[in-house]
Amino acid sequence: MTYTKAQTTRVSRYKYIRHRIILFLIAHFNHLLNTYMCLYLIILVIHIQSIISNKFILKKEL
Repeated sequence: MTYTKAQTTRVSRYKYIRHRIILFLIAHFNHLLNTYMCLYLIILVIHIQSIISNKFILKKEL
């Protein structure tokens, strides 16, 4: 299969755009994942702190 100059530029442009979209999606997903992980870690730390403080309060009451 031989392409004319216009067809090859169109195909390469399509591949370039698709490549850019995939990279953008990966970067965006990575950013969302990082944000989610940060929130999860913060919630986990708060949760652990509340558990520790609850145990401390229970020990004081006993």
